[in-house]
Amino acid sequence: MAVQTTLPHSFIPTRTFVNARVKWVRDPYLDFAVEREKNLKQAISFKDQIISDPSKSLPLSLASLLKPRLDLNITSSKFFNKYPSFFSIFQPSPGLPPRVKLTRQALSIHTEEFSIHTSQTHRYDAVQRLTRLLMLTKSSRLPIYVIEKLKWDMGLPHNFIASLVIDFPDYFQVCEIENPNGGKDLALELISWRKELALSELEKRALNEAYLG
Repeated sequence: MAVQTTLPHSFIPTRTFVNARVKWVRDPYLDFAVEREKNLKQAISFKDQIISDPSKSLPLSLASLLKPRLDLNITSSKFFNKYPSFFSIFQPSPGLPPRVKLTRQALSIHTEEFSIHTSQTHRYDAVQRLTRLLMLTKSSRLPIYVIEKLKWDMGLPHNFIASLVIDFPDYFQVCEIENPNGGKDLALELISWRKELALSELEKRALNEAYLG
């Protein structure tokens, strides 16, 4: 009797990638947009820190301490001088260390941004996005430091726990979870599953079309 030498299908090695070379085509309009806005996150982060201070200004020495957290490759003073329409370096009085504040134009932009974040429509949309994010996790909770890294892309306001989450106790609660080092991290937990948010827009559209015949 001949011995079968053919391997079962599940044991046949296969390649899981395509060995192809892709020619990249530069998009000058996209390159311009990226170059123009690549420091936008850092500028907004500095703006939020300045606004949160009672004097609406920061010592340059304190702003320099934020450089590592914001991944700046230049000094904070050079960064501020790079955007004179947004930041203004000044000396309160002779002998005192220099400080940085927002220009009138920047304050106007902040006021407009604040009105958007506090509008009912935007707040409801932000809550829905945050709810969907937590629904994607196994335990319906995420460390707050993880959400902090995502808040820019999710359109969440600065200090979203105090300015947004606290107003929706039926949706969220702050809790503690264990981290890999055996310590504790603050986390945001979804209190109850939201069935109306479990369906994607495509699934909702398919159901509506089926219902309408």
